[in-house]
Amino acid sequence: AGPQAPAPAQAAASVAEVQTDVLGFMAALVGTKSPAYRKMSEVQDLAGFKAVLPMCHRVIAAVASPHQAAEMQAGVTQRLGG
Repeated sequence: AGPQAPAPAQAAASVAEVQTDVLGFMAALVGTKSPAYRKMSEVQDLAGFKAVLPMCHRVIAAVASPHQAAEMQAGVTQRLGG
């Protein structure tokens, strides 16, 4: 049995879970006053999440390190299933 596409309710829950992970990661590395943190905290759906994620990646790469930004990105990709 291969992986099945999640139902919309499950997809929304997983976006919220991954959003929480990214916010925690950003709070530790760049702080909660970052405009990127604020934008990510306002995300309501997958489209919004995907729109804000590159900004978060750039901020983490600039403030912390490109390696940590890549780790965050890899974790997001894994949790969202690609």
